[in-house]
Parts: sequence; C-alpha cells; structure tokens
Amino acid sequence: MYEMTASVKSKSPRERGGRAWLAEHAALRAARLARDHLPPPHRARAAALLQQRFAAIGQSDVGEQLRAALTEGYEGEDDAPVAEEDEEEEDPQPNSSSTVEAELSRLCRGGQWERCLALAGDRAPHYALLCVTQLLNTHDVSDTIQSATLEAELSRLCRGGQWERCLALAGDRAPHYALLCVTQLLNTHDVSDTIQSATLEAELSRLCRGGQWERCLALAGDRAPHYALLCVTQLLNTHDRMEGVDIESEEPSEGVSQSLDILRRYFTEDTRVDESDARMAASVAAELLLRMSTTPKAYAALKDTCDVLVAIGADDRVLQAASLLLGINVSQIASKVARALPRYSDIIVADVAFYISGAVVRSEGASGAREAFVLLNRCIDLTEAADDDAAHLLDFTDFECTDWSKTPLLLRGACVRGAAIDDAREWVLQVSMDQTVDQTLPVDSRGMYASSVASGEACCVLTGFPLGSRLVTFTNGRCANREHWARVAAASRNNAAAADIVRAVTLWCGPADYKPL
Repeated sequence: MYEMTASVKSKSPRERGGRAWLAEHAALRAARLARDHLPPPHRARAAALLQQRFAAIGQSDVGEQLRAALTEGYEGEDDAPVAEEDEEEEDPQPNSSSTVEAELSRLCRGGQWERCLALAGDRAPHYALLCVTQLLNTHDVSDTIQSATLEAELSRLCRGGQWERCLALAGDRAPHYALLCVTQLLNTHDVSDTIQSATLEAELSRLCRGGQWERCLALAGDRAPHYALLCVTQLLNTHDRMEGVDIESEEPSEGVSQSLDILRRYFTEDTRVDESDARMAASVAAELLLRMSTTPKAYAALKDTCDVLVAIGADDRVLQAASLLLGINVSQIASKVARALPRYSDIIVADVAFYISGAVVRSEGASGAREAFVLLNRCIDLTEAADDDAAHLLDFTDFECTDWSKTPLLLRGACVRGAAIDDAREWVLQVSMDQTVDQTLPVDSRGMYASSVASGEACCVLTGFPLGSRLVTFTNGRCANREHWARVAAASRNNAAAADIVRAVTLWCGPADYKPL
C-alpha cells in the first residue's frame, strides 16, 4: 500500500502555518481511515473527497497521489454501484442495535473516530466513510486560505516597515507581530545613539538634582535651555523666599542672582522656550517676579529680570507687573505707576507693593496725603497679617472702589520691617490724629479709584492706568497712552531710567507705532 505520509514533506508544519497544517493533518488522517477501514467500493467516495480537499489547500499533487493510492487495483470497480448499508439493515433491536447505533453516531459527531470504528463491527465501512466526511468538514479550508493570505500580508507589511498597519490588522496574532515589528524596528535603527542619549539625560538629571548646575549645563549641549530652567527651579527651591529680603538693598538675594545669571546665558533673542517646557518656564517667571519684589531697589537685577521674563515667555500679567516695578523709578510716570501697582499684589509681595506705592505718593506732599494714608495703612495691616499668619482676617470693605486683589500674596513673615515700617506707622498715626486728611480713597466719574481697570480690560503698558483716547500701539497689540509715552520717550534721550523702561516695553511689546487707531 502506498505510504500516505511520504508526499507531504515539501514543507514543515511550522513553515505552512498552524491552520494549514491542521487541515492537511486532518486530510491525511482521513486517508488513513479510508485505507484501513473502507472496502474498495467505498474508497472511491473517500478518494474523491480527499482529492478535492488537498486541491483546496493548494496541494493538488498530494490529492492526486492519495486518490491513486486508494483506488489502485480497483479502477474497474469505481463505477460499480455501492450498496447503501441502510438498505441491507435488518430492523434494529430496540434494546441493543439501536443503542449501539446511537453510541456510534455520538462518538463520530464528537470526533472520537478511532473509538467509533473499533466498536462498529460489520458497520465499520459505513462509519469509516462517515468519519472521513466528518473529519474533513471539521477543518474548513476557506479559513485556512484566508488565514494564509492574511499571514502573507502581515509579513509583507512588517518587512516593509508599515508596523502600525500590520498590528492594526493582526487581530489575535498581534502579540506575535508586535515582537516581529519591534525586532524589525530595532534592526532598522541603530540604538546606540538612543542608549547614549538616555545615559546623558540620566547623568544631567543627576547633576541637576545634586546641585552641580554648572557642570550639568556644560554637558547639556542643545538641551541647555531645558536644563537651565530645571537648574533654576532646583536653585530657587534650595533658597528660602525670606532669604535676603531687604527692601532697602540694591542687591537681589543669592538665589535670584544665580538664577538670572544662568537664564541670561542660555536664553537670548534667538532662543525660545520649548513647548514641553512652557509650564516650567511660567513657574520660574512667577517665582522670579515674586522674589525680585522683595528687593525693589535692586535696580540692575530688576532690568535683567525684565529681559529674562521676555526671553522665557512670561505671560502679560507678569511682564506688566515687572514693568511697573521698573517704571516706578522713572520720575515722569512714577506717580501713575505707584497708584496702579497694588493691582498686582497677588503676584508680587503685597506688603512691599503697598509700601513702595505709599512712599511714592506720600512724597507728593499734601496732594497725595489722602491716598498715601490709605496705601501705607494697608501696608501696616498686611505686615501684621503676615507676621500673625492672619491673612484671612483682612477686611476689604474700604477697597470696593479698586481693582486690588482680595488674595494678597504674603510670605511667612513681613518683608517691610525695621525702620521702614516704624516710619510708616508714625506717619499714619500722625495723620490719623490730626484728622486733617480724608482717610478714604478718592473716586472718579465711574465711582472707581482712578487707576482701576475693569476685569479683562487692557491697561496702559507704561503706567498701568486705563487707556485714554489718544494711544500709541505696539506690535503685539498692546497700547500706551500717547501723552505719557511721548513724555518718557523724550526723556529717554538724557535719562537712563527713562531709557530703560522704553527699552523694556519695546522688548516686550515691539516697536511703537504713533499712527492713530
């Protein structure tokens, strides 16, 4: 008898794929059943079925060989009528034959073909043919062909580098193709650069955390701006906000000085903050403004701060507050700036904001005494709230006519202290006892304090006051009141402070345009 397994050695089961191998294995098993259990006349049916099945899975030559093997020596009987066993059967005995038939049918349907045929006795040819048919139907080759086509397509996509599309089509084969795609991807890209980059990032982070900021920045290369922000964040965190606080000092605190030095080196006109670092930059900007407000007379550092805030992309409100801190040193606009500055007491230290505003207004003499009293008296309240941790007890009833923040920024102790606060207390007490000055803020035709602007309304970039009808516009869309801008621009030719504020506003907003809107 022809050896059934000899002709299917062209490819291994692993090479042909899981489903294809199952279908082929089922067909071979069916052929063995036909060979061992079917008489010659019945083999013709089995041979025809097997030939069709192997043709469907792309192995017509195997099917033909199996058909020849099964019918060899019986060609003359292929066309002979095959008697159906059912026609020759005697009536089944109700308690024996019918029970055996039921059991044999159950075993055949359940795929227990060998056990079925072992019990079939003289009914073995009938059940052998039934088992062959059942076995071949168990593995539908349409799925096999479809599976083989899909496998070929997935392999093609993977080899072609279309990994996402490959994985989207892979279905339950996705884990296998994920590994295959990763292997292909790693073979496509040299990972040495990636490993080197990851190692460098780890080293830079270690140096930064360890406070070795200069070494970190020296190694950072084109990542220096990112690490400059990271180093400044770490640096400011290592220095307490109260460290170096002195409203009379002309030098900033050590932490601020080092931070400004780092940021000036790594952020220039050609360097901008990466989008992924925007939140960190905003946090650094807010912290620098806060700390600079505790040393308002550190003028050189204040100029550097304005430059750095623009370079790291600080928001307009932070830039406006910084410009007012700088502008309060310009005599042509100091009076206006002093009255607008308390609006920003939620992002600059509140007791300092009210102190320097009150001091400038007080210097105006009798014309400013009323407002100076309110400003300095509020400063005293804020210093006491900071020292006693009692900001929640502050009353805002007298300031409903202003745009001053109801959440003033206070540190864990007063920043205005010593001789400065003692002098303010004595002056406020004296004015209060004399009762010659109205102790409330004056209001304009709007019923508001003159410097107040409505929520969401733009103010003059130079003075912080509401915008009038005659304006100067800038490239970024901001405006300044023409009268004050013209006055400061003219003074900037001979006055360093005026030149500094013009430069700071131009850096922030762009060149001025005097054309009327």
